[in-house]
Amino acid sequence: MWKRIALVAAWVVATLATAAITLAAVSQAGHEVSERPAVPVSAEDLAASVAGGSTSSTLESAVPTAGATSTTTTTAGSSTTASSSTVAAGGSSTTSGSTVVAVFTESRTTPGGTVTVAVSGSTLSLSSAIPAQGFDADIESNGSTEVEVKFEKHDDSVEYRVKARLEDGEIRWEIRTEVDGD
Repeated sequence: MWKRIALVAAWVVATLATAAITLAAVSQAGHEVSERPAVPVSAEDLAASVAGGSTSSTLESAVPTAGATSTTTTTAGSSTTASSSTVAAGGSSTTSGSTVVAVFTESRTTPGGTVTVAVSGSTLSLSSAIPAQGFDADIESNGSTEVEVKFEKHDDSVEYRVKARLEDGEIRWEIRTEVDGD
């Protein structure tokens, strides 16, 4: 009887210790991710990374402070574009030579697979189409405002069509399921 109680007590202590260690690790990871300031990507940087050019950036201050200056130089092919931004003592900001483009991704998952699209300015593009096990992915459309992917089961019994459209800067999703009636 005492052995069982001791065994249960040891299990409870081990479980609590594991939970405490897990909580500490997750908390530390969350702090490392959330304490980093977001740095906008300029159109030139984005174009250079897509075109395979090189990009170098110098950021002297991640948080705008009086007198802080950030400089970005982008080299894509044979052209170089430079921009600078200065924060004045009153907190106002002056920027020259650069346009910041909103870049974000969204995903939708079906039983047939997952589609991820990216928006850069007013352009929508397919980032990935990952079929689930037993399915194939076919890219039906990959235009600048519409992406469509078809996930088809290997035995042709079911297919999922995932369509994303860019409308007024927002992604509109449509998911259709077609089941073979045989």
